[in-house]
Amino acid sequence: MPSPAELMMMVPDMLARLVDSGRPWIDHYGLAAVAFGLFCETLLFSGFIVPGFGILAAAGYFSAGGALSWWQALLAGVIGAVLGDQASFLLGRFVGLRLLWRWRGRADGLRRALEGDAVWLLLSYHYSWLLRAILPCTAGGTGFSYRRFALLDACGAALWVVAAYAVGWSAHGVLYSRGNLAMLALNLLSLILLVGVSWRATVMTRRYTRAAEKSRQ
Repeated sequence: MPSPAELMMMVPDMLARLVDSGRPWIDHYGLAAVAFGLFCETLLFSGFIVPGFGILAAAGYFSAGGALSWWQALLAGVIGAVLGDQASFLLGRFVGLRLLWRWRGRADGLRRALEGDAVWLLLSYHYSWLLRAILPCTAGGTGFSYRRFALLDACGAALWVVAAYAVGWSAHGVLYSRGNLAMLALNLLSLILLVGVSWRATVMTRRYTRAAEKSRQ
């Protein structure tokens, strides 16, 4: 188990890899890459192909260096993420859960979670890559209220985009000042926060999934 000091020393390399995964997209397509990347990141399993999270982090990095407008990058990211979520929801509504046949047990758990803790789940699920991929489609396929989904999902997507963008923004300071322990500690805490919210949403989903499996048995 790495010590806190060792973890801080690992942060620059982690951030560099994250930014580098999205750098070519920003270099070639600019803000269009941010909107497209976030659209794919939240559209079913397209995030396996297009590194939307990395593109957003790279956008934050370039904005901190003055190469991109911060508000335009955030706006492009929020629009792309929300549109991807809406497309996934509508696919679930009109095509059904056949798209998620390999994740049937998890989809049943998400259905129960939406019935019990919809507000928390819709505000936090973006922090988990698997939930980003399957929750909107599950909500649409199970008949969840579109109006309620659209409102809560937009708020959750905006919060997630800002948090992920902030990681990229602060990465600019870390990568140019590797000896700045205060900056390293701040970035480590922000990464831990992102992972913590993801873990909380995943644990809640697993709890409802186990309940769904027991009821089927």
